Amino acid sequence: MPTVISHSIVSFALGKTIKWKQSTSVAFYSFACGSLSDLDFVGRYFGIKYLDHWGHRGWSHSLLMASIIGLVLGYLCSQKGWYSKLGWWLYFTVLTSTHTLLDMCTTGGHGVALYAPWSHLRHFFPDQFRVVRVSPMHFHHFTWEKLAPVFMSELLWLILPITCLLFVRWVFEARRA
Repeated sequence: MPTVISHSIVSFALGKTIKWKQSTSVAFYSFACGSLSDLDFVGRYFGIKYLDHWGHRGWSHSLLMASIIGLVLGYLCSQKGWYSKLGWWLYFTVLTSTHTLLDMCTTGGHGVALYAPWSHLRHFFPDQFRVVRVSPMHFHHFTWEKLAPVFMSELLWLILPITCLLFVRWVFEARRA
């Protein structure tokens, strides 16, 4: 997986490209959307194994879970009619889904249960799109020697492209003002 911080940066920046002006709560939720799926790591402390349905990159990484998170956050961010809630639901669903899609681009792991709970089959993108170095999962593996290549990979394949997209959006907004 990319590091949690990269997941959050990508979801936040994508959120800013979609909706430039945001309240503090929307900005916070947009940042959080990128890393919520990785809360499944606590399962290993309760005996849940990596490849179990509730394990890492399992149900919590599915499109259904992204949709549920989007529904909850959409409800929290909108006090207007159903059309506003629908828009926020779609917004947060897309941002939460970035986590799953980024994990499908990594060079390691066992894939993502994209269609859980209907299918437990785990998916990756084709090899030519699996360019992001996978981050170590255990804290005792967090050494500079192991993290440096991950950070460089994330910088090249995630942070620089989303920064360019954000810059284009900023230029667009500056011209409109």
